[in-house]
Amino acid sequence: MTIANWITSIRIICIPFLIIAFYLPISERYLLSAIIFGMAAITDWLDGYLARYLNQISPLGILLDPIADKLMVVTGLILLMTENQSPWFVLPTILIICREIIVCGLRAWASNLNKRNSMNVSVLGKAKTIFQMVAILLMFITPFYPSIFLLRLAYITLHIATLLTIVSLGFYIHSIRRILE
Repeated sequence: MTIANWITSIRIICIPFLIIAFYLPISERYLLSAIIFGMAAITDWLDGYLARYLNQISPLGILLDPIADKLMVVTGLILLMTENQSPWFVLPTILIICREIIVCGLRAWASNLNKRNSMNVSVLGKAKTIFQMVAILLMFITPFYPSIFLLRLAYITLHIATLLTIVSLGFYIHSIRRILE
């Protein structure tokens, strides 16, 4: 286990704490959820930076990092959806979750064909993850700090994340087509 892999593991360990914080019967639960989610999101940048800086890129890290990202994003979206049934939130949430499941399946299939490297994370995929995490963080903050500006920013960021999510799925599907040829 490298330092980067330990940091990635922290992101996964944060999930039960995020769920507990979200359902605490206190008015600060949204702020606490935002803090936990924000700290976990920072570990996404930190583990990648340390893996490259310390030359500790490992097969475990390559596997664990996207799983940790997806678990955090999906958990955050589902928690928020329990209290926000607006179609402007539910539709992007479902599209994002469906894409993440499809890409996991495609990666597993490509790995089974020994073609895993043909589906490496792209800059678009990294941008998608950043927008997803920022949108979710903003959605956690807005109930605690009500602001029409923050709420609009959260929705705009979520919809940009959804667009990036769909476009990146198109790139993954294109990669799979190349594998099949």
